[in-house]
Amino acid sequence: MKSDRGLKAFYTWANRRYFKSRLPPDAVLVYNTLRRRTAMSHYFDCGLAVIEVSKAIRAIGWKHVAMEVLHEMAHVSVILSDTPRGVHGKNFQREMKRLAAAGAFEKYW
Repeated sequence: MKSDRGLKAFYTWANRRYFKSRLPPDAVLVYNTLRRRTAMSHYFDCGLAVIEVSKAIRAIGWKHVAMEVLHEMAHVSVILSDTPRGVHGKNFQREMKRLAAAGAFEKYW
């Protein structure tokens, strides 16, 4: 599976800026026809991360795409931290607050 160039460029920049390059550099980021979700992430034991963003979100605009990618990157970050995790549990909320405090969403909110 090959990454969308724009999504991958944003992921690479955000990984360096907000995650100190801790997330997998070879992550795959694609637009997909997700019906019930705006985006989703998968992390496999082999170390591969895949982030899918709905084509419907792309149609709304880049701000929404960027927020969804950051949201999914937060999920991957929590998975890699070896902390107990619920889908949007305490550790995920802590990670989202950390991103917000670092200014990750300033251009997008």
